[in-house]
Amino acid sequence: MYLVERRTKDESKFKFVTDMAKFAPALLEKAEAVEWWGTSFQDPGPDFNEFRLFDAAGKLIGTHFVDGY
Repeated sequence: MYLVERRTKDESKFKFVTDMAKFAPALLEKAEAVEWWGTSFQDPGPDFNEFRLFDAAGKLIGTHFVDGY
């Protein structure tokens, strides 16, 4: 799995990435950063994306998995 993007709340792509993961609005209010991780075609096993939300202290506050690309 590879880091595709990491965005903070003040960056323009933050909303784009969090919209793909469909996080709850209440959780997004607490979020200060989002990471988008994904598999590669060369990786063994099924393909998927994982989205991770972090608060201001850097604590993981939410994850969301999406099968495929």
